[in-house]
Amino acid sequence: MSKHIFGWPVVLNCLIRAGHIGVWAGMYVIGAYIFFWQIASSDKTPGHWPPMRMDLFMGLLATCIYAMDRVKWSDRWFDPSDRLARPDRYAFLHPNARWIRLGVVLVFGLCLLMVTEVSVWLGVLGVLAIIGGFLYAPGPKRLGWRIKDLLGVKNLCVAISMVSLVLLATLPVGPIGQAAPDQLSQTVHQRLWPLGIAAILLLIRVLSDALLCDIQDAPSDLRHGTLTLVHLLGPDHSLKLALGVKILLCGMILVWPITSTSVRIGWAVAGIAGTGWLFYRRDQELKDWVDIVFLLEAVLASGISLLIQNSHFIIDFF
Repeated sequence: MSKHIFGWPVVLNCLIRAGHIGVWAGMYVIGAYIFFWQIASSDKTPGHWPPMRMDLFMGLLATCIYAMDRVKWSDRWFDPSDRLARPDRYAFLHPNARWIRLGVVLVFGLCLLMVTEVSVWLGVLGVLAIIGGFLYAPGPKRLGWRIKDLLGVKNLCVAISMVSLVLLATLPVGPIGQAAPDQLSQTVHQRLWPLGIAAILLLIRVLSDALLCDIQDAPSDLRHGTLTLVHLLGPDHSLKLALGVKILLCGMILVWPITSTSVRIGWAVAGIAGTGWLFYRRDQELKDWVDIVFLLEAVLASGISLLIQNSHFIIDFF
């Protein structure tokens, strides 16, 4: 009995279902948040992470947004393209939609409780994020016009929304939010450049990851009238472009002196490792791996930063 309950097939099934409801998407946003925090931070402490409460808030909020995008607010709003793209996910979500919606409400309430004592604006940000997720694709295409059906605009909206969410969630708990009133103007002036550069780097990262995710959904998207760059470039060229941009991004992080040397080296190495893994898995379903890899890169980058902080030769070289 114990082998059946705790055996690998059961664990694997639980992991798959976790991906269906958006847990991996939540992990991606945590990775993005840590990336932005470390790249934009003036703190020279290698491997420094945001407050754990904020990591959980970002991950749970993203999971709620993803889950509601999958099950919508009503059964009649289910997107038929999801059924074609991932029949296994649809088979799990459709009969459990009401329970998932209830879970989203409860988890979102928990998110608000976690952050409103830190800043009421974080609670407002959470509400706006949920509304934005609804406006992105409120239902199937047959019910009307959707942002996600516009060529190029889909990925750009996702990337801008992600960067905006991460940026606005960073401000209340970062140097600007913690600055004294008489030092606020000076702090804002000092932090604008690092925040802007980190936002650009994260925007590039999310755009490349979104292109990778579109490769898997290309057949179902085309069948239901949603055009993406994959349909123009083809799957092979889209894969090469996305992975090439990710490698280029690692080089930009390495040479752009906006944060400590150890953080830049850590993220460059971790980014190359993550890109290599995605290339290795290119013939498999990439979407879940794209989500998971970002957080794994954050862990690896932080570990590398801690390992090299006392290596004066490496630091002096860069």
